Amino acid sequence: MSFFPEGEPVRSKSLVNKITGDVLLRKLASKGLPALFIKVTTAGLSFGMFVFLARWLGPVEYGRYAMLFALGTFLGFVCVGGLHTLVLRRLPAIEHADVPSDAVALVRDGYLGVLAITAVLVAILLAAGLAADVIGQPFYAPLIACFLAMPFALAEYQSHVLRGWGSVNLALWPRDILWRIGVLAAIGLAAATGLSVTALDAFGWTAGILLALVATQFVFGLRRAPAGGFQGALAVRAAPMARFIEARWLWAAALAGTLLPQLSVVIVGVLLSPLDAGVFFAAHRTSGLLGLPLLAADMIGASVIAKAWAAGNRAEVQRICILMSLGASLPTLCGIVVLAFFGGQLLSLFDPSYAAHKPLLLIFCAGALVNAACGPTAILMLMTERERQFVIILMLTQSAGLGLIAIGALAFGLMGAGAAAALAVIMWNTIVWIWSRARLGIDPTIFARLLPTLR
Repeated sequence: MSFFPEGEPVRSKSLVNKITGDVLLRKLASKGLPALFIKVTTAGLSFGMFVFLARWLGPVEYGRYAMLFALGTFLGFVCVGGLHTLVLRRLPAIEHADVPSDAVALVRDGYLGVLAITAVLVAILLAAGLAADVIGQPFYAPLIACFLAMPFALAEYQSHVLRGWGSVNLALWPRDILWRIGVLAAIGLAAATGLSVTALDAFGWTAGILLALVATQFVFGLRRAPAGGFQGALAVRAAPMARFIEARWLWAAALAGTLLPQLSVVIVGVLLSPLDAGVFFAAHRTSGLLGLPLLAADMIGASVIAKAWAAGNRAEVQRICILMSLGASLPTLCGIVVLAFFGGQLLSLFDPSYAAHKPLLLIFCAGALVNAACGPTAILMLMTERERQFVIILMLTQSAGLGLIAIGALAFGLMGAGAAAALAVIMWNTIVWIWSRARLGIDPTIFARLLPTLR
């Protein structure tokens, strides 16, 4: 199916073909859509995994699990150090130059960098935990979360390496599909045997299954490395620190994107209770399904925007953004209507008591709707090489959002925390929208036809 809707003038399609080229269109169809299918399947499996975990653990233990999982995910992005994006960006150019030894050396340095950052983080958290223990306030949760952070960081890095080498299925299937299936199978086996476990036990199983899959993926991934690269890489000096310095802005971008969705769960759990953290996590994950239409548009349209921008065709970039925002907004709005009627029933899948928190889910839906209506704001800035400005905007708004969540939680409980989280999403989308109109002359939102840009 064409990315552009039926009924578009032939001249428009011809223009897009001139800009993007037939090779790119074939690549989008052959690799973009299968990757999208995997991501959509992942969303469904993730939802099912968390539902079964909630049913198995109970609301309080599930809240503790959600806090550990969110913290472990955030620390995983700390450990990966932006090296995953760097290797994905650099590998195609190195392979085009046909220097396999440099490609293997780059990947090797990335692995060393991830392991080094993880070791430093563990040492810092261990020292902090021991210091807190001395004064009678033991706090080892961040250290425990590192049991997921390390395999998560390695999985994230390996996935990008394999994508850079053109192995999309091997890159995505282990973590995105098999990990969820493995956790679901473990839950089913434990439930069938009547095994009673804690949040810490379930978290250990989750991390252990991912680590086993990462090790297996690594073995199979060695076969994808360029021929002759290993021997030549021995002569290339290891420089993990130099790679990390090169990737520092990419690291900041990855951290900025995960600050709010992950640490907000931890804040709610610390300031309110693990039970509230579980409700918050479940409602946020459920509303996250509304982001799939925009994810689909971003995956298919990112390269098209980049090509059109490189060709200097601002009008075509504008037209593509309008199509993407419309294509994301309409399904998102339909999804919100469904959640307005059946949101309570969906939340009750986690635990019957969660059904009473449908208003919290609808607050998250408001943020999701604005996110979809604003269209490919993030992709537009990244594809037009404005990543530094985007990182600064995202870091400031998400940090402010975390502060607002803390205030909202203390003042108004779960509803206050949810409203602050939705407001943070609205803030960064609005700021990027205004910035894009003023600096790029492009309005990526559904309002583009109503409001003329400033250029």
